[in-house]
Amino acid sequence: MECLKTLGYNLDINTSAFNAPQNTKSMLNFGQLVDMVAEYYGVAVADLKSDSRKKEITVCRQLLMFLAKKYFHWTLEKTGDYFGGKNHASVIYAIDNVEKKLKIDSELSHDYQVFVDWLEK
Repeated sequence: MECLKTLGYNLDINTSAFNAPQNTKSMLNFGQLVDMVAEYYGVAVADLKSDSRKKEITVCRQLLMFLAKKYFHWTLEKTGDYFGGKNHASVIYAIDNVEKKLKIDSELSHDYQVFVDWLEK
């Protein structure tokens, strides 16, 4: 530690930076994206975080999981936790499923592009 201090680095592990939640900005932006996607598809945010297997909800949820990984660089665990405690295998399935569907489903591809455009503003 002393060596790093002489190089101009001050590493105090008791600072609040180590205790602060990670990616607060990312979490806020993702929350806004979830609200936008829910409104766009006409579903409730609570339904996206539920165990519902209705097609309109699972498509939204899977798309959001894909966006969480690709644009927010969330871990599989963090993504699963956000969506009601889904396990990492469920998140992997969702991401793979969306990747496949984006290649063949023009409607989903259009919706995806709408959300990407919003994210890149």
